[in-house]
Amino acid sequence: MPYNLSTLLTRNLFDVFGEGDDARRRAAVEDIFVEDAVFHEPNGVHHGREDIARIAGRIRSFHPDYR
Repeated sequence: MPYNLSTLLTRNLFDVFGEGDDARRRAAVEDIFVEDAVFHEPNGVHHGREDIARIAGRIRSFHPDYR
């Protein structure tokens, strides 16, 4: 399903980087990222859905109370 930019940014913030449940985070990544997506962050570059879901979980673990 195509999304507008505002929806994608909001889902990325809350459903990927704000989600504490690994299964729901992975489902959101599968839904909004293309297979060969690339995510840049201060500590590295992450390639593909699996790597993005993993690093999002790691970042989230440093901020468990983020909502």
